Amino acid sequence: MAVNHATEAPRALGELVVVYDASKDHFDVDEEFLKKHHTSLGMNWNIYTSEGTRYKFYFSQGFVTITGKVLGGWKHFCEEKNINDGDKVVFQYLGFSKYNYIPAEPNQIGA
Repeated sequence: MAVNHATEAPRALGELVVVYDASKDHFDVDEEFLKKHHTSLGMNWNIYTSEGTRYKFYFSQGFVTITGKVLGGWKHFCEEKNINDGDKVVFQYLGFSKYNYIPAEPNQIGA
């Protein structure tokens, strides 16, 4: 019997762990993850929240930051999600140009 994959949730290929820097309104990114997934400088990506909201962002400055292409900047996103300066945030990597924001406690990261 065939399995209907269309109704299944997308399977994460990895997790992108970032740290919010409120003073610069961006996330510091794990450089090795970006190299592994061949992300190029200035490439546009999408983040989808659990509510289905889409945020555009791009990697810049030598693969170490995500600069928001978000209405109101990342500050608005972080206030809405109760993310504070220095907090770790997890995005599930779903494949080319797609990430999904997942709330995570700092002690759950890397578990």
